[in-house]
Amino acid sequence: VALRKALSQRLGADTTTFLKAISAAFPSAEEVVWLHNRLESANNSEDIPADQMSVVIAAHRLLLPQTPEISEEDAAVAVELLSDHAVELSKPAGPLEVGWPARFIRDLSAAGLGVLMLATDASGELVAILAEQGQLRVLRPDVKERSFESRLKTWTATYPYQYGLIERDDGNEEFYLSMQDFELPMPDTDKVLVVAQPALQQLSYNLVLLNAQFAGASKAIGLAPSLTWFDSIRQRASATSNKRHAWISCSLQSEAYGTMDMIFSRLAPLLDQHGFATDTSGRIPDNLHGASIAVVTAHGQLTSEHRYIHSIADEQELTESPLALARALAGVELVILFVCSGGRVDRHPMTNTTVSLPKMLLDRGCRAVIASPWPLTHAVPGNWLERFLEAWETGDTVVEANFKANLYVQERLGPEPALCHAMTVYGDVLLTK
Repeated sequence: VALRKALSQRLGADTTTFLKAISAAFPSAEEVVWLHNRLESANNSEDIPADQMSVVIAAHRLLLPQTPEISEEDAAVAVELLSDHAVELSKPAGPLEVGWPARFIRDLSAAGLGVLMLATDASGELVAILAEQGQLRVLRPDVKERSFESRLKTWTATYPYQYGLIERDDGNEEFYLSMQDFELPMPDTDKVLVVAQPALQQLSYNLVLLNAQFAGASKAIGLAPSLTWFDSIRQRASATSNKRHAWISCSLQSEAYGTMDMIFSRLAPLLDQHGFATDTSGRIPDNLHGASIAVVTAHGQLTSEHRYIHSIADEQELTESPLALARALAGVELVILFVCSGGRVDRHPMTNTTVSLPKMLLDRGCRAVIASPWPLTHAVPGNWLERFLEAWETGDTVVEANFKANLYVQERLGPEPALCHAMTVYGDVLLTK
């Protein structure tokens, strides 16, 4: 005790509290939140993951199994601190309160939006918080021979990229077998918002198995970087612009009839019907800013390891970085990407954040993004967009319209998961026209 007092006097109260919080095997929620709030506001959202490393370590420990079980309030704040905070907010966030995440998701679920919060504890095992009908639950799936974290690492070495390569004749067995290692609960609600730590954002939540069926067949599911971001974007006024833009680089005069030409011939009548200005030039347009909706069709290319979105290309000479596309789309309310692997999410190799095109777009002021995490076949865009715009025009939320569009793809093209569970919503899942 005397030594502790002496150290406290020499190091100062803040340093002592910091050391206590990061060294505790089972830190309290108050200590972990204090670690978070003590950080000075970063000048750039990209700086936050590195600054938050001490918070990440302590939050994982907070989620470790205890007797009695940690409260729903403590579990929710731990997952919120482990979620992706490297996305620019509409306005600066105030100090975090321990009880705020639990109150927020309780209110969301009471209004009809179920919430699934996910993170791993310091042992690499999954912890889930479910919010449904105003009630919260903390769930821990049964521990298996290999940790959840280890199983996820194995999955990400092959998926979701491989899903886009499975042929119709191969059947759906690989989808089921690849997802059966992940026993993920889902709120008993029609609409679900997923908030997860970056590593868990890599999973394909439309393919989560519920009673041997894919969750995306019965639930409208979307992801947000964090509750803090979701709360911030919900408070931001919607854009008043009626501008609608579409860009698909294709050569209409060319004798070659490529994939982009094929998709354009199917999309053009729909885009005209719904008031889109369509650009078919071989460069990223510079007039997309401020649009209410933008539809982009292009080839997406990953690195040689089939990770990380690497470039945006057409079938001619265009090759651009995903960042260049994100900058061109900055501030667009809703971005729809018919881009192979355009919705793929990868965990950053060094810090607690993600690397993805949706994140780049949300970080630049877009409210919602819809894209596929795996290579997308040319038959999907036309069928999907037809039903999506129909639902969108009648006032459905973006997550509801996406759900209906995916079901329509199933009706038109068949039950192959790579077709009817591809398009996924990121960001403000409650966005409406």
